Amino acid sequence: MTAVADLPLDAIHVPARRLRDFDEARAEGFAVDMAERGLLEAILVRARPRGGWWLVGGLHRLAAAKRLGWPRIA
Repeated sequence: MTAVADLPLDAIHVPARRLRDFDEARAEGFAVDMAERGLLEAILVRARPRGGWWLVGGLHRLAAAKRLGWPRIA
């Protein structure tokens, strides 16, 4: 089932093993864009067995939202 929801940033956990490495410049670029235009594409998560969410896709968008001080993300 696919649904869009606003989730608190502190409930989203990033797995240690990721397919793509984190790029600081890319996250900063997303932050600039998101500050001007908002979030255009939601991140992807899946539920954790003990509560919260695992990040599946959107590491740089998540990092940008944290930089901007957003409490929640779609």
